[in-house]
Amino acid sequence: MARGPDSARRWATLVVLATLGTAVTTTTNPGIVARVTQKGLDYACQQGVVTLQKELEKITIPTFSGSFKIKYLGKGQYCFSSMVIQGFSLPNSQIRPSPGEGLDLAIRDASINIRGKWKARKNFIKLSGKFDLSVEGISILAGLKLGYDPDSGHSTVTCSNCSSHINTVRIRISGSRLGWLIQLFHKRIESSLQNAMTSKICEVVTSTVSSKLQPYFETLPVTTKLDKVAGVDYSLVAPPRATTDNLDGLLKGEFFSLAHRSPPPFAPPPMAFPADHDRMVYLGISEYFFNTAGFVYQEAGALNLTLRDDMIPKESKFRLTTKFFGTLIPQVAKMFPDMQMQLFIWASLPPKLTVNASGLDLIFVLDTQAFAILPNSSLDPLFQLEMNLNLSVHLGAKSDRLIGELRLDKLLLELKHSDIGPFSVELLQSVMNYVMPTIVLPAINRKLQKGFPLPLPAYIELYNLVLQPYQHGVSATGPPKKFLPGHFHQQKHNSHLSVTRPRFQSLSCAQRIHAGYLSVSTLKLLRPTMSQRADNSTRKPSPTLAFLTSVQGFLTTLMGNPHPDSSLSLTSNIQSISPQFFCPNRRTPKTKRQ
Repeated sequence: MARGPDSARRWATLVVLATLGTAVTTTTNPGIVARVTQKGLDYACQQGVVTLQKELEKITIPTFSGSFKIKYLGKGQYCFSSMVIQGFSLPNSQIRPSPGEGLDLAIRDASINIRGKWKARKNFIKLSGKFDLSVEGISILAGLKLGYDPDSGHSTVTCSNCSSHINTVRIRISGSRLGWLIQLFHKRIESSLQNAMTSKICEVVTSTVSSKLQPYFETLPVTTKLDKVAGVDYSLVAPPRATTDNLDGLLKGEFFSLAHRSPPPFAPPPMAFPADHDRMVYLGISEYFFNTAGFVYQEAGALNLTLRDDMIPKESKFRLTTKFFGTLIPQVAKMFPDMQMQLFIWASLPPKLTVNASGLDLIFVLDTQAFAILPNSSLDPLFQLEMNLNLSVHLGAKSDRLIGELRLDKLLLELKHSDIGPFSVELLQSVMNYVMPTIVLPAINRKLQKGFPLPLPAYIELYNLVLQPYQHGVSATGPPKKFLPGHFHQQKHNSHLSVTRPRFQSLSCAQRIHAGYLSVSTLKLLRPTMSQRADNSTRKPSPTLAFLTSVQGFLTTLMGNPHPDSSLSLTSNIQSISPQFFCPNRRTPKTKRQ
C-alpha cells in the first residue's frame, strides 16, 4: 500500500537530481557537475513505486455490461459495477539509464485484486451478487524523456512511451446459486476487464509523470538569492543525457551580481568524473564556482571593512590610537598626539581560490589606509599598506548548505605610500598579524558560516558528507545509507572536516573523486525536518633592523601572543557527524582548537 506524500518526494528527488545529468564533453564547462548512479536510481525506484502504486490504486474502472446467449435459455444481459481496487502489488521494479533518452522504468510480476458487484437479467428473472477479480502477471514498460528549457534552465521530464501487458485475469462469482451462469461466459468478461485495465495503467503512469514528477522538477532552484549583493545560478547548461551506468549533469554553478549581471572575466576549467559508482549521488563543485563569488563581492565593494578602536576587544592591549602606533612609528605620535585612528581595508583584486590535493588555498590582496581622526572628526591620511594574504579555506556542510572558514597562513606587508615620512614596514608586521585573525577574518567568517545553498529540490537534505580536495577542486563523498520508511528524522548532522593538517579528513572508506572539482556524494535523503594550515609562518624580520627583535618582543608582551607557534590561524567550529555512520570500525577524530 502507499506510504504517503513523503515517499513521492524522496522518489522525485533522486529523479530530479538525475535529470541534472548531461555529458561533460560539451563545449560549455560547468561550475557544478551532478551525478546519480545506478545505486541512486535503485533507491529512487524503491520510493517511486510506492507513489505509483498509490496512483494505480486510484484507477476507476467504469461499469460495463453486455449480453449473453445460452443454449435453450436464450439471451440475457449482465452488468459489472462498483469495481474497487483492493490492492495493487508492484514487487519487481527497476529504473535504468537509457543512453540518449533518459530513464527506462520496468515493472514486472505486478498484480491487482478487484472487488465489485454483478447482476444479470433474463426476462423477468434477476440475479445479483459480488465478485472478486484477480489480475496477475502485469508488466509495465515506460520511457522518461529528460530535457531542459534553454530559456529558463529548468529540467523537464515527459513520459515518451508506455506499454502494459496483463497475463491472466481470473474472476470468482459469489452471492447466487445461479452465479454459475456468469462463469459460462467468464472469458468474455475477463477479456473486457483486461482491456480496460491495460489502457488505464498507462494513463496513470503518464499522468503521474506530468502531475507529480514535472512539478517537483520545478522546485529545483535555477537561481538563488543569497543576500543583497549576490545570487547563484544553478541552471542547466545543456540538455540532460544518460550514460550506461549513470546520469551526469552540468550546471552553470556561477555567482552573479543582483545589481548588474555580467559574465566573469574567466571561464570554468573542464571537469571529469571517475568511473566509480559506489555512492548514490555525486556533486562536483569547481574552483570556478568559488572564484565567481570572490569576483562578484569584490566588484560590489562588499569586501571592504572600516576598523575603529571601539571594534577592538576591550581586554586587548592593542589599540587603534596614535599613542600605541607611536611606539612603533614615532612620527605618528609626534604629528598626531593622543588621537584615535581608523583603518580602511579593501580588496584591491578579487580573491583567487585554488584547489589541490592538500586543500583549498586562497590568495587575498588587501589594501589598508590608516587615518588619524582629528578633533573635528575629519580624517588625515597616515600611510597605505598592501597586504598579501595566503589563507587556507576549510569547508563544511550543514544539510543543504556548504559553509566555510578562513585561516591565515602567511601575511606579507608592503608600504605603498606614506604621508608621515619613510618608516620600515616590518615594524607593523606583528600588528597586522594580530589584526587580521582577531578582527578582520572573524568578520568574514561570520558570513561564510551562513554558507550558500546546494542545488537541491524542495524538502531534501543531504546526509553524511565527506569532503576531499583535489587539483582544481574538492570532493565531498559518502556511502549510501538505507532509509527506513516511517521514521521521521529530526536530528541535525554535519559533515566532518579536520581542522588540523591535513585540512580534509581522509577516511579509508570514503570515496575519492578525480582531480578538478569539489564532489558531494549524498548518502541519504531525509523527510522534511522541523527546522531546517596549521603550518603557518609570518614573514621573518629584516636582518638589517637590529632593533626589530626587541620591538616584536615588546609587542608580544604588550598584546599577548594568541598563537604560540607564532603563526596565525583560526580553528573551525564545524561540528562533525560520526564516521561510524559510514565507517563502523572507525571513531570520529575530535577537533581541537589550535
